[in-house]
This record gives sequence, C-alpha cells and structure tokens, in this order.
Amino acid sequence: MAENSPTSVPNLCMLVGDAVVNKLMRKVGSVAALARLSDAALRHIGMEEDGASANGHHLRAGYLAEAPVFVEFFGDECVRADDLQAARKGIAVFARKCCLALKTDISGSSPDGAFGGAELEKLRHSFELLLTEGKVSSTDTQALPVPHVFVRGEEVKKKRGGWKELRKLQAKQEAPNPLERAVSYVKMGVSEDQQLQSIIQRGDLQAQLLKSITKAVETKKRPRDGDEEYDDLMQIRL
Repeated sequence: MAENSPTSVPNLCMLVGDAVVNKLMRKVGSVAALARLSDAALRHIGMEEDGASANGHHLRAGYLAEAPVFVEFFGDECVRADDLQAARKGIAVFARKCCLALKTDISGSSPDGAFGGAELEKLRHSFELLLTEGKVSSTDTQALPVPHVFVRGEEVKKKRGGWKELRKLQAKQEAPNPLERAVSYVKMGVSEDQQLQSIIQRGDLQAQLLKSITKAVETKKRPRDGDEEYDDLMQIRL
C-alpha cells in the first residue's frame, strides 16, 4: 500500500471518493498533515482556487463539496435557497465524518474500509433528514422551552415569599381609616352605644376624620359636562 495515496486512506476514500482524496493529498502533502487538520480546516481546503465550484463558494467549502455523496443529495451546481441552510449543516457533518475516517486510517483499525462504509450510510441518513426536516438528528436544532405566560382569566400561581414579600404586600393594602381602627377595639362590660358615643366624642379622632374627608375632596376631579376640548374656556367671563 503506497504512502500518501488513496489506498492508504481506505475509510476516507469510502466517504469522499478517490478523486477528492487525490486533490486533498496534492494540496496538503501527506496523510499525517491531513489528519492533523480540524474539521473546519478540512472543509475549507480548495476554497481559494480559481476553479472552485460556485456550490462550494456558497457553502464555504472546498473539495468536500465535490464528493459524490454530497453531490448526490445537494447537487454540484448552486444550491437552492431553500436547501442552503441544510447544505451548510450537511457539509459540516461531512467534514466531521472525514476527520473520524482519517483518524481511523492513521490508527489502522479498519484497513478494509468497513468503518468508512458504515459512516457513509449514516451520512446518507443525515442528509435525508436535513432535506426533509432540516435537522441532523432528533437532538439537533431543538427549540428552548416556552416560558410561562400569564393569560387573562387564568388563576394566578402564588409564589412563596419571605418577610420582605409579606411587608410589601401589607404596604400595598389600603390602610383602614381612623374610625375603623377605633371601632376594632372592644371594651368588655360596656355597651356598644356607650362605646360608640365615647369614640365619636374623641377630639383626635374627629380631627383625623376631618383631615381625611378634606383630602378626599381635594383629590376628587371635577366631572366634565361635555366632550369638547375647550369647554372650560367657554365658561370664562371677562
């Protein structure tokens, strides 16, 4: 088996074909140098050439876009706009498979190319899923869980809170007026009429009630009789 020839990388040849392997070897120089590349670097080999295909330019890929298995599913010309995202995902998956095949060839664990053949079948299945569903597997491109949105009419879920939340809730509640606070205290052995008379005669309570009534009158808005914008101006007398 000659070194730096397609026969030295049988698993990679099963994936990309002899022609693409020869181009990769001429560009990089050796199998060892090719195996040291990452999947992204392997995918970009051949992009800078003048004769690079338009398909590879759109996919940001080089020689791998010319592989028979990739051309079978995505074509050798410009990829359609509908399939462009799927093709970009496909070329990324293809490059990762090629890296695995190269590592296997370097280790010599599958000299007959059986590993490459098995990966080729997986790759075909992935390409089919990409073209039909837009994803490689069931775990690919999964949406995030939808956050809970309160819908009007549904019962509000109560959340647990500490003393701070309790104090905030108590502060939001309307404070009782002075009369309600005074009536809430009950004296044992004294009739209700006597208690009520004593409460009404208290000077501090009368002052607080008068202050609350005055404040309510000041904050009350004057009702408008008409809907015209200049009703107030029409009532002014010079």
